[in-house]
Amino acid sequence: MSALEEMAGACERAMGPDRELDADIHIAVLVPADARRVDRLGGCVGYVASDGLYRSARDALRYTASIDAAMTLLDQYGVLMHLSDIGADGLPYARVGRPDLFEEPNIFTGISSGIAKDATPTSGLALALCAAALRARGAE
Repeated sequence: MSALEEMAGACERAMGPDRELDADIHIAVLVPADARRVDRLGGCVGYVASDGLYRSARDALRYTASIDAAMTLLDQYGVLMHLSDIGADGLPYARVGRPDLFEEPNIFTGISSGIAKDATPTSGLALALCAAALRARGAE
């Protein structure tokens, strides 16, 4: 299983917005491939790239709380086809298409199944969209 697929699964299981997951997404999609994740005291997550300097992921977008931030994960990797707060038997659901892929799969889904007291309707949709977008990004 790829790192992006694992992260998509973490989004689907999240109980609400999660800043550590936001930092992991930031590191996975926006930093150089040679970077490695580093946990610092006090819960600060960051990364170290080939230059050896530590950079904080504290300023990562709130992907798991904001639909607008989750939409940035699509970038050139897909288009939002469907987003519904009751699309998967009452759970938040997202479908993302990859028109550039001619073979199956070219449609990727995300379901936010870990809705709990910390979740909001918006964060449930954001988590579902994050999962679908990360799967679309990981497809080759």
